[in-house]
Amino acid sequence: MTQTSTALLALFAFWALQVVGSWVQWRHYVGALDAVKKQWNDGYVGVGRFRKRFGFGCVAVVVVAPDMRVRALRVLQGFSVFARFKEIVVGAGTEIGALPATLAQAGVGQKCLMAVDDAIVRIEEAKKKSQN
Repeated sequence: MTQTSTALLALFAFWALQVVGSWVQWRHYVGALDAVKKQWNDGYVGVGRFRKRFGFGCVAVVVVAPDMRVRALRVLQGFSVFARFKEIVVGAGTEIGALPATLAQAGVGQKCLMAVDDAIVRIEEAKKKSQN
């Protein structure tokens, strides 16, 4: 095999590995959202993200009741395929507006705070749409 053939074969192998890794990550994401939908069938779910050009980002899933009190918060951060959603316990009955301050006091990182803020914006947009 020539060097060009070897390089092309290696490039194809890495590309195939990336495709498989992306599929695994997508299946985990969809499974986590399906689990949230099955557990609660009323209220709102907001998915927010913070993404950096280089480095790790954060995805936050915020579940709120119809009265806008937080039911669950799950965050995903870390190295892509190996990252898993982790539950963050917030006080029972925490209002959605007080969530960022509560998380900041609990020592949640800035990236996840920005993802939670994004999720809150999406929840508020969904609430406005459902009221119209």
